[in-house]
Amino acid sequence: MLYKIFTLILISSIKFIFAFPLAIGYQFSFHTTILYTSVGGIFGVLFFGFLSDELIRFYNWFVLMYLHKHQKFKGLAKSIKDNYRQIFPKKQRKIFSKRSKRFVRIKQRYGLAGIALLTPLILSIPIGTFLAIRFYKRTKKTIFFLCISVLFWSLTMSSIVYYTGFRY
Repeated sequence: MLYKIFTLILISSIKFIFAFPLAIGYQFSFHTTILYTSVGGIFGVLFFGFLSDELIRFYNWFVLMYLHKHQKFKGLAKSIKDNYRQIFPKKQRKIFSKRSKRFVRIKQRYGLAGIALLTPLILSIPIGTFLAIRFYKRTKKTIFFLCISVLFWSLTMSSIVYYTGFRY
């Protein structure tokens, strides 16, 4: 039983929408499904919310320490880049892709509430949390909106799955 609970929490912290069929497969009740998917989703928001800044900080530190300060790595990085450019010539890069335009449009039209509302079901919790924190900084308000969205979707999806008999 503990394995099933842990699996459901882990799945709901990464890809929230896949947790509900799993809860049905494990034959959890309506209330336990809401509880465990909410706990998993909120855990995912907190984990990825606090991890995103650390990952960017680690990446910047790594690039600064090893690729710019050490001649051995600097030469290696340059030779790899030169060989890569000979094989794959540089193409004109689009400034905006369809995906990035869509994210900016959502941010401008709906703001933090729109990103938070789309995060659990459409964007996935890691990507939505990362976007919300990049656009709006990691504040109590941002984390609160994301957690409320997880609770809302947990209640909504559990109700749809259990009371209408909808199976996807």
